[in-house]
Amino acid sequence: MNKRFRNNLSTILKNKRISYSKLSKETGISRQTISKIINNEFYAMNVHTLVTLLDYLEVGINEFGVVDSEFDFIDNQIHKMAFNKKNLAILVNSLSSKTKLSFTFHPYASNHCLNVDSKKYSNKYDFSGNIRIHGTKKETALEVIDFDLWKISKMVSYEEFYDLYRSLIIAFEDYAEKLRFNKIIFNVSSYYAPELQTVLFPRNLTSKDLRELVQSFPYDCRKNELLKFSVLKTCGYGFISVNEEEELLINEINNQVDSMANVSIFEKEKIIMDLMDKNVLERDYHVKKYFKYIY
Repeated sequence: MNKRFRNNLSTILKNKRISYSKLSKETGISRQTISKIINNEFYAMNVHTLVTLLDYLEVGINEFGVVDSEFDFIDNQIHKMAFNKKNLAILVNSLSSKTKLSFTFHPYASNHCLNVDSKKYSNKYDFSGNIRIHGTKKETALEVIDFDLWKISKMVSYEEFYDLYRSLIIAFEDYAEKLRFNKIIFNVSSYYAPELQTVLFPRNLTSKDLRELVQSFPYDCRKNELLKFSVLKTCGYGFISVNEEEELLINEINNQVDSMANVSIFEKEKIIMDLMDKNVLERDYHVKKYFKYIY
């Protein structure tokens, strides 16, 4: 297992009552480098910097830091990003500034998972979601497992609802950026099409079809997943396909069907089913992860 060196510079400076500026001035190490070492316990400093700090601080290598396993490194990084009181305050700020809504939060699993619900005072829309954090030695990710924004009033216009949907996604991006996650992931699920008595995966609808669908009532899982897919695509999200040839075929069929005039979205779904290979459709009945790199 790979090892990572974790420094204790911040603690040593506090114990010795040495300021950053004094350390920089008397060692010749830039304040920028000192800041990086203090803010990132696993910062990979060069040998010259390490030796200079050991000599100036008059400490041994074992007092200056410890060697952690790869697991310890990942656990330490995720712990900093956990849904604790401090980070939840940041999330509240991101959500309220982008959406003007209020939310309740229920962290669990050592604050690595979070249920988010909008407060039940609105008679226009309702939101519930589930978020998790995970990481590897290469990157950390904020993953939005569930993202369900429901329109519960016929009086909400398509433009208002679409803008709110997009604003919520941007709010989670803002939170991920503030906590310096490497990427953010949204799960998009398949839905049941009752007219066809089958399960389909969302596709990128034309703006006309999407508007007609979202404006119809009642709002359901099908509309939520189709709108989520559409907004994520416009926000620059993508996914790594396990079979690029199949994805090209699906896109080509979708484009062909969308070029047909005076055909409803439900009729288009039936045509797509007829054109696609049954095996391709069956392999597409799962959750897909759409991601965007933050850092």
